Amino acid sequence: MKTFIFSFCLIFTTDLFAQKIFYSLTDRNNARNIEYSIIGKLEEKYFVNKNIRNERSIVIYNKDMEPGQEVFLDFIPQKAISVQTFRTGNGIFILYQYHKRNVAYCILAKLDT
Repeated sequence: MKTFIFSFCLIFTTDLFAQKIFYSLTDRNNARNIEYSIIGKLEEKYFVNKNIRNERSIVIYNKDMEPGQEVFLDFIPQKAISVQTFRTGNGIFILYQYHKRNVAYCILAKLDT
């Protein structure tokens, strides 16, 4: 009798707390050598940093993982040494470094969301 009650509870409670998984469709503009990093979630939007042959952009996905707006980061030089993205409570920051005429520059930019 105990095994019957246990199996009955097990069968009817497995669907109650299931997790939904959403996949985004592939983009034909993406190359095989794409580098990307997930920045995070702000409000109901997901932000992803993409780098294709030194063309950097941020793609904004909605809650169903459908791509929306793509913002190109053309202010970052082509030969940047390092590019890091950070999400804070009120926005997204990009920290990048590059060399120009034997001087190393380190710049922090804040993006409006």
